Amino acid sequence: MRTGLLGALIDEYERALEEFIIVCTEISENDFFRVEKTNDRFKSIQDIIKHVCRAGFAYADFIREIRKMEVNSPNDFIGYPTIIKDDLRKMFDYTVDTVNGLYHLTEPEVYAMIIPVWGEDKYHLEQLLEHAIVHILRHRRQIEKILKNQSN
Repeated sequence: MRTGLLGALIDEYERALEEFIIVCTEISENDFFRVEKTNDRFKSIQDIIKHVCRAGFAYADFIREIRKMEVNSPNDFIGYPTIIKDDLRKMFDYTVDTVNGLYHLTEPEVYAMIIPVWGEDKYHLEQLLEHAIVHILRHRRQIEKILKNQSN
């Protein structure tokens, strides 16, 4: 287990990601690629998972930019059932590398780390990591609902 406020957030991020990976690895290839006609944003479970990967890297990149770290996240993912867990774990490792050296920060120091995100929005570091965690949880739930509807 990691230490401090950020350690707790990264531990929970990892837990959410592992639960997401479990759901993803239980998806049949047919369900993985099946096109959903009810959702205009994501056409398949594959699209949702690729979105989660892209977003996770983007959150880490926002933090890297304010830390003046190299931003080198991949642009696209193959999104195939047998390797998607590797992409998701690479995303998480990239995030862990991004926050390394920050676990000692106090709560006020974390709140003082303001991160420009989409457009004119700004989050402090805790908010951005909480958003990353909930993002995974939300899409895990979405996939579970799709799978439940497909089995009915």
